[in-house]
Amino acid sequence: MNIVKRGVALLAIVLLCIGLMSGCGNSETGGGKTETKQGGQETENKTSAETVSAAAGDLEPEASQDEGQDDEDTAHIIVAYPTNGTVPADLALVQDAINEITIPEINTEVELFTVEIGNYAQQMNLKQSSGEQLDCMLTFPVGAASYSSVSAQGVFIGLDGLLDEYGQDLRATVGDDILKATTYQGQIRGIPSYYDVVENIMWYMRKDLLEKYDLTEQARSVKNFADMEAVLAVIRENEPNIAPISNAYLGGAILTTSDQYFLNGFENPVQFDRLGDNTLQFAVADVAKDAKTIINAYASDEYMETVKIVRDWYNKGLIYKDAAITQEAGTALVKSGTVFSFFTVGNPTELASKEAAAGYELEQVEISPGILSATTFKNFVWGITQNSKEPEAAMKFLNMMYTDERIVNLFNYGVEGVHYVDNGDGTISFPEGVTQDNSGYYTFTYWFYGNAFIRKVWEGTDPQLLSQREQVLKDAPKSQLMDFSFDSTDYSMETTALTNVINQYRPGIESGSVDPETEIPKFLEALEGAGGDKFLAGYQEQLDAYYAGKK
Repeated sequence: MNIVKRGVALLAIVLLCIGLMSGCGNSETGGGKTETKQGGQETENKTSAETVSAAAGDLEPEASQDEGQDDEDTAHIIVAYPTNGTVPADLALVQDAINEITIPEINTEVELFTVEIGNYAQQMNLKQSSGEQLDCMLTFPVGAASYSSVSAQGVFIGLDGLLDEYGQDLRATVGDDILKATTYQGQIRGIPSYYDVVENIMWYMRKDLLEKYDLTEQARSVKNFADMEAVLAVIRENEPNIAPISNAYLGGAILTTSDQYFLNGFENPVQFDRLGDNTLQFAVADVAKDAKTIINAYASDEYMETVKIVRDWYNKGLIYKDAAITQEAGTALVKSGTVFSFFTVGNPTELASKEAAAGYELEQVEISPGILSATTFKNFVWGITQNSKEPEAAMKFLNMMYTDERIVNLFNYGVEGVHYVDNGDGTISFPEGVTQDNSGYYTFTYWFYGNAFIRKVWEGTDPQLLSQREQVLKDAPKSQLMDFSFDSTDYSMETTALTNVINQYRPGIESGSVDPETEIPKFLEALEGAGGDKFLAGYQEQLDAYYAGKK
């Protein structure tokens, strides 16, 4: 370096040191890294060496480089998913713990973006429309955040190449059969959450009330809806302030929470395949028949006869009166002492979590086993969005979510020693003094976080059950339409109109609060006026093409 350049560099260093002495305050240096605050606000902390280099100008290559230079290349990704309840107070603590793993191992800094379920679809729409960075996003089976809506809007990019290069472990874990369920327009667009989706139809009841009225064995042996009604009637007669049964989820459905109808008893269900549509649940194929004909689910005899039972129960005072409009799920209604039971989809691994959410010991009665369909795997799907600035890093992180138990347990339970303790037998429990009410990080949404089969389990659950249930998933019968995917691109107007009609009519009909024999004809007429016939014809055309391609 010549004398002039040395003089310039030395002068720059002197000037810099004077500036730093007068303004250091409480500033933090980050080794050349960008400090990222949750919510996307960034403050850049340059090292002294970087500033000197800029001030000195044309320093020669052999000059010493900033030791944090490699950190400047650390990818930053934003990962979005809903939270069941308020945003955990210790979310930032969990985020930091995740980054202690991802930064050194995949050179990726993760920012968690989570909002309450009720606001999730709106927030995701805002991020997409504004062009904000959003790398990984979880779909949610309601409205605009559902996989069918996200696919139709072109939100997710194709993942085939990224899976081949950065997601081989993920692909081997989930399997191509399951990945087929999220194929759209010829490409894999998302990764289904890998959990016990072989969800049997279940009836959950408060154990204390069953025991109080000597109903336990009677409840365990129910064979049809008449048997269920007999149990509910005892509760109604003896507990006038507790509704015998409520909706399991928002939307008012009492007995129509699944794809199965049980008019001939629980042992002989009629199985519909919703063909991946968790929002409208309108165009379906009857799996028990040839599965080649599209029908309107709401026009079927099975639907009418089932909701007539619900209406009868409502009139007998067996159903929670506000089921059509409540913003609380079944577990929350049980916890508040409002209801005795709810009818839903579930599996044995969920009992402990449902009991914790309900605040009571629950009796879990299996009504019918489930059959896997594409719909099953399109409830909760992780994808990489068009707004991603780091798609390669996003796939590397998704690969860890499906294969690294450290990441999975952080998402599920928070930080060990703070939010939970390991009991040493494969189960976990709260630390002394910590409860679900005062914990800074408490979630019971294990089906959100990649691979649920590698998570720890709460005490009271057999740790071996997870591996057993994974094998059940691998062996479960699958619908012959697993890889059929409806392209709704040309039906956006109809989809919007049909959604509005369904949201207007379905809660009242499925909660029993209106008479189905008078309301369903109005419902069907409104569906036709919203373009339902065109929509059904489009489904049939694409299903015909699907079968033709199979030949």
